[in-house]
Amino acid sequence: LWTPGGPWREAIEADLDVSVSGMWALREVTAAAEAAGTAARVQLKADTGLGRGGCQPADWPELVREALGAEERGLIDITGLWSHFACADEPGHPSIRAQLDRFREMVTYAEERGVRPEVRHIANSPATLTLPESHFDLVRTGIAVYGISPSPEIGTPADFGLRPVMTLS
Repeated sequence: LWTPGGPWREAIEADLDVSVSGMWALREVTAAAEAAGTAARVQLKADTGLGRGGCQPADWPELVREALGAEERGLIDITGLWSHFACADEPGHPSIRAQLDRFREMVTYAEERGVRPEVRHIANSPATLTLPESHFDLVRTGIAVYGISPSPEIGTPADFGLRPVMTLS
């Protein structure tokens, strides 16, 4: 999660994708890209219900419009659109469907206006394991990479064939 005054230029110069969730961040990224003399790789983060570091739906049109303008000026490349589930580890939680629907709407809005992301993603570990329709272009397995189920309510590691990607000894 970025904060005002963060190391935007260093991230741009390292060719990292940076997450932009609001106009303040877009302004800082574009200024850093201009100073670095290279376009920033930007993923626009939509708040679909988690309430942590994403652009609110009401502010999405402005962010998309301004990001497209910055892309036209060669300051950014919009590489992704993303969000994060709040309760995917709670089977049947009503927010799961609501967030997925909201994400689809926000992606559609951006794409209809000309955003051409390389990736669209919302699936965390529990959604990766239980909600195939949330996979879009990539999934972000967190705890599942360590061979751990995100929640006993959705299943055990054995249920999903989970095992750690590495161990230390």
